[in-house]
Amino acid sequence: PNTVIFGGGRLALEAAKISKEMGAEKITILFRESMETIHITDDELENLDIIYDVGINKLLGEKDKLTGIEYVKIDSLEKIIIPAQTLIIASGRFPELIFIQSELAKTESDDSQESLLRWEGLQPYKQPAFKDEAGLFVEGDVRTDYSAAIKAIGAGRRAAVSIHQAVYGIEPLLSENVITADSFLQDVDHVESVQTYPRKIMPIYSGKQLEEYGEIEGGFSEETAQIEAERCLQCGLICYESTTEMDSQEESMAST
Repeated sequence: PNTVIFGGGRLALEAAKISKEMGAEKITILFRESMETIHITDDELENLDIIYDVGINKLLGEKDKLTGIEYVKIDSLEKIIIPAQTLIIASGRFPELIFIQSELAKTESDDSQESLLRWEGLQPYKQPAFKDEAGLFVEGDVRTDYSAAIKAIGAGRRAAVSIHQAVYGIEPLLSENVITADSFLQDVDHVESVQTYPRKIMPIYSGKQLEEYGEIEGGFSEETAQIEAERCLQCGLICYESTTEMDSQEESMAST
């Protein structure tokens, strides 16, 4: 299979080595950086195709398989498609994408089911400040769809603290482990006391149900909603475990 590695600096070479050991036949490394900024020797280039100054523009696939990657040259904006069955990225999270029917499939005269199942994954929009940046995985790209939930939880917590202060006279306490823009984050590979659950898929109405209810999403059952609410949102090592400060505040409220 063809493997494409995007970003990662010199760590991409280690990823290429592991991919080769796992059976990758052709390995291509794509870098947004220039050749001058990433120092790679001729010996390290053996059996590798390395392309500099490019970004991934879209993903191409059929059914549930990746079939190719379209990259864009940052200087000329020329777009080139290469075959790929595996994509390895240096970014910790994959950017939000939308999936549409492949433009190639639309232009083909073949209306077979296989043609209809060819898709493209592309970024729906860029943040205004980064609208001129070419390709995915650039600064400012949205790389998680959890942000809305995290911001809502934060707003709810601030509202609760304000109510506690107004009603009970409890002064707001800022936890020592709150992450700010200036925080130093350790390289942590796991957290304790946090159960991991797979993300629940929203049931979809179709046919008579869609006509009857007038909504596409069927909604979660009470049990499913509870499990989804308890799922880790990857918000950065701030888990909702009880602390001594919280316990003392709850006891104070109970005795009031």
